[in-house]
Amino acid sequence: MDLVASSVGRATLKEEGPVLTIDIPPARPLGTVLFLSFWLIAWAVGEFFAGKIVLGALFSWLLGGSSFFSFTNLFMLTWLCGWSFGGFFAMHAWLKLVFGTETLVVQPDQLDITQRITQSGKAQHYAGAEIRNLRVVQGKGAAGVAAGDRLAFDYGDATVTFGNTLSKSEARLLVQRIREKLDQPRVALEEPAPVSSAELFRQRQRS
Repeated sequence: MDLVASSVGRATLKEEGPVLTIDIPPARPLGTVLFLSFWLIAWAVGEFFAGKIVLGALFSWLLGGSSFFSFTNLFMLTWLCGWSFGGFFAMHAWLKLVFGTETLVVQPDQLDITQRITQSGKAQHYAGAEIRNLRVVQGKGAAGVAAGDRLAFDYGDATVTFGNTLSKSEARLLVQRIREKLDQPRVALEEPAPVSSAELFRQRQRS
């Protein structure tokens, strides 16, 4: 059995025969993890007290007390719905940040990409023959701010991106390993040099 395991930056590679498996955990900046953790604690406290007020008013109304449909109760109910919605998004982000992993399974004729938290996750399957222009692209964070590099390829009329917040060297090496496994030609990973206006003019003249 041909089994080779190695590490490339954050990514872990395991090659077994014709199958290359790449696990890419997310970047886990300590400040972000701590901020989300404390925010979720505050969210849980707010959720508990707001829920207690809303449920208390509802039960009081059901038992013949004052109307539940007062401005205060409806405001608290609306606030609680929005607070719960935001908290669930933050919790998913925290789980993905702490426990999430992106797994690539590369075979000569297929590339599978799975975004998962713990062991759950649905794989996206891509035919190797249809993958074009596998490359490194600049990742974007919140408000369009640069956030490391990602991998991308063209698939039909769509562009698929994966491999979040990688270093430039790590992203290039992963692209090359995936190309080798998909039996795609080895090409330069550097972006082409800009063409001067004089060169563009000469090309137009020749055409």
